[in-house]
Amino acid sequence: MIRRCLIPVLWCGTAFAQLPLPQAPAPREQTPMKFKSRKGALQSDQIAWRVDAAATGPDGKPVTGLTAADFEITTDGKPRPVTGCEFKSAGPQRIAFVVDDLSLSQENLALVRNALHRFVADHLRPGDEAAILRTSAGDGGSDRFQSDRTALDTAIDGLACNRPADDSTTAYGAGSLGALRSALLGMQFTSGRKPVVFLSERLRTPERAGDSNWIPRLLNSANDGSAVLYAVDVSSTADPSHMLEQGLAGIAPQTGGAFFDAAGNPAAVLDRIADAQQGYYLLQFDTDPLDRISPLVVKTARPGVRLAARNAVLGLADEGEGPGFVAPQNQLGAALGTTLLGTGVRLGVTPRLNADRAYMEAVFHIDANDVSFTLQPDRQYHAELQLLAALFQETDTSANHAERLVSPRLSADDYKKATTIGLDYPLRLAMPKKGSYQLRAAVLDETGGRVGAASRFLQVSDPQLPPLSMAPIVMEPGEGPDHRTYAPGHRIQYTYDLSNLHADPQRHAKVEVRNQLLREGKVVFDGKPQILDLALPAQTSQARISGTVSLGAQIQPGKFTLIITAIDTLAAGPDRRGVTQTIDFEIQP
Repeated sequence: MIRRCLIPVLWCGTAFAQLPLPQAPAPREQTPMKFKSRKGALQSDQIAWRVDAAATGPDGKPVTGLTAADFEITTDGKPRPVTGCEFKSAGPQRIAFVVDDLSLSQENLALVRNALHRFVADHLRPGDEAAILRTSAGDGGSDRFQSDRTALDTAIDGLACNRPADDSTTAYGAGSLGALRSALLGMQFTSGRKPVVFLSERLRTPERAGDSNWIPRLLNSANDGSAVLYAVDVSSTADPSHMLEQGLAGIAPQTGGAFFDAAGNPAAVLDRIADAQQGYYLLQFDTDPLDRISPLVVKTARPGVRLAARNAVLGLADEGEGPGFVAPQNQLGAALGTTLLGTGVRLGVTPRLNADRAYMEAVFHIDANDVSFTLQPDRQYHAELQLLAALFQETDTSANHAERLVSPRLSADDYKKATTIGLDYPLRLAMPKKGSYQLRAAVLDETGGRVGAASRFLQVSDPQLPPLSMAPIVMEPGEGPDHRTYAPGHRIQYTYDLSNLHADPQRHAKVEVRNQLLREGKVVFDGKPQILDLALPAQTSQARISGTVSLGAQIQPGKFTLIITAIDTLAAGPDRRGVTQTIDFEIQP
């Protein structure tokens, strides 16, 4: 069902705007997918390997002027002569922040938000790009590297506490570590040395050590992608009895990164991480073709110098040759592994259980403006889409998966409607057992060759519904490359879906909805919470909300963000928590 409501400034009307005769949308730009492998370069009868190492002094600043004689390298316990040493000054770089909103408390999440705002303001240099990722959910539309400070601040403001009802070790593995590995996998598709900062809490405790299967997977993903992992425990105090050098505390130094006990001050830790990115050394050593290159150990004898070096060699892509190309037939599977590759088609995914819990559905919410529709002689708009979904459990293995090929054939009226409210396609999965999972989804637009990706953490518990889920907000198409630029005074219509709603005996759901509007990162409208009474059709737990943003003809142009938060008031206990979605748009005369 579609529900409309009346609220100040953000008004929900009664009909969709009249749109012009639809044209096929301009393609969204997407960087071709790349992959890397760690290999050495054959030079005569020896193989040349490279490894990166950051040298800092007591003040945390990079130490320059070191030579090959200042380093010692051993592999398999054998010393290797350092045949090359080059200091790489900091250039434009990408940094990913993985915010563990499945673990962080409200208090610690507020500290993280403030620290990230400060990092963006003080340390993001011209040419740098950052990505703000969440462990609870992701989508390629927002999980992307960008340099726009306003957009990054908006993403930071949208972070919310999403602790699951079952905050167990399995939930930490399926949700938090699964999302971290997804981010590390995404780093394999760009060249260079890239920091990944994981912000969480209680990382020293035994239950956060992680399943033993996670250790090699996270370490290999980081080293394959030349990612430097920094794990930050935001907890205000550290229990000495839990100072365990395992889990992320043990992995991070092996990537050339570090583990930090923030002691309630993550901003200071991010300052130290920023200082460490000002330069590093690229070292070369040679081995015989049959020599083992692990374990790899890099040390320095220079007094007062702290060395942070990974325990694995770099790939050729980090030496100027560039990453390799992923074949088109592999793009869908690659995007399933990381939302950082699914930036071509804006996609959201919602888990939905059927009434008798015989199966579950992954509902794909596809922004039709990103799909390459073609107008055919039959006067219909044609497209070909491949859908792929999988449930990953706490061991990072797939519990089940499904795929589907859909071929939309839309009349002009249906096409106009699709560009306003999007395309929804369910993909049926076998009903999972009770436990914690990460639902991942990917879509391939076969005509345009672009992919979209999304993920969602969920817990299955019998017989309750999973927690309330909110699909991405979809706005009517506007101008500009993202189709979200509008003229002052234009009434912008939007929709979003709520799933897994609890209902009373009369099949009515009660949802508390709050709307906020930001301009250039500052709140210009803060709506009061309103209760929506939603009549749910039989055998469903889903409702569609439709509304309009009306800003007036005198509104000052700029970049805006609509933030919508919903709470299922009929849910009980931990399930009664808010879900939030945001969408950016621009007003131009």
